[in-house]
Amino acid sequence: LYKPTAAERNFAIFHPIAATYFFINADYSETYAASRYSGEEDGAQDAIRHALWNALNAEDQGEDLAAEFALYHESNNQFRHNPVGVSMDLHNNAIGRKIAKDNPNLSKEELAKLCYIDHI
Repeated sequence: LYKPTAAERNFAIFHPIAATYFFINADYSETYAASRYSGEEDGAQDAIRHALWNALNAEDQGEDLAAEFALYHESNNQFRHNPVGVSMDLHNNAIGRKIAKDNPNLSKEELAKLCYIDHI
């Protein structure tokens, strides 16, 4: 089950409906990526998970809220030993939001396929 950061919990106070969707989408993206791709942090599984999560978030609540929440999420990673990994996450987040923007009204499965195609 997804565990939100302090910044994400603060976001949820002001945007409870959006945050609920984002937490649900995080669980879906995690499960989807883990069931289809092997890998470690900052690998293909991580890239697909981030792209799909942001695609779903943008589809459900709009690109602006999805981008804001993604920044709060990544702010928790500022002390991670691999700053390149944070940059990759931000890049993959943006790809996911662009996929949703360019392909409105797709199902979760269709968005997932596009996120995969964009990353191979």
